[in-house]
Amino acid sequence: MSRTNKSSLTPACISGHLYYVRLNTEFGIFYKLGFTSMASIEQRLGYKGSGDEKYIDKVLLFSFYADGYDIEQKLHSHFYLRKTFGAYSNKSYMPLCSNGQSELYTHDILNLDPQFTENQERATKRIISNTYHKRRGNSDSMIQAVNLLTLVLKPLFTFLVIPIIVTPFVIIGKVKDLLFKEDPKEVIKREEKNHQNQKQDKEIRDLIENIRKRAQLEVNQKQEQS
Repeated sequence: MSRTNKSSLTPACISGHLYYVRLNTEFGIFYKLGFTSMASIEQRLGYKGSGDEKYIDKVLLFSFYADGYDIEQKLHSHFYLRKTFGAYSNKSYMPLCSNGQSELYTHDILNLDPQFTENQERATKRIISNTYHKRRGNSDSMIQAVNLLTLVLKPLFTFLVIPIIVTPFVIIGKVKDLLFKEDPKEVIKREEKNHQNQKQDKEIRDLIENIRKRAQLEVNQKQEQS
């Protein structure tokens, strides 16, 4: 399934279906956000006989957009830090190898799945982490010890270590503001950048809200037809 032409990573046609699907895999629940010119998600995930269509648990969104590819890219960029795997990820022992693995999320990023829970996400992340440890040759007892240590230390790090690290920098910044007057041009640049970031965040929030409304409308239409 080639989405691109020879000279660019952008597909020859940016119009097509934006899709968002819940996948039930041997590693737990994932959400895949993608773009396709194919007629269904089954065709897309089953491309070249991969068999990945068997993971489809629920289609949460499958809508045609004239600028579908651009929308997909904006959303992936916005949710980059929530991606389960890195860009161009192609791990043979993980789901959807060579079939959109880098587009997987353990979190319901579009908030379209009423069945999503934080426990579900933690369970999937734990299975992935355990798989990594086993491939490194760690024993089950070692994996359990690491998971327990992570469970204990994570909240301590969040509430104790981070404030200790951050506080000196905050104090230094305050002292610097008192001793050195900032260049007015730099202030303007910073304010303009903040304004631009706020504008982009609002555009993404509005985009996601419109997608959610459209998805709900399509669900309602299918219920009326059935």
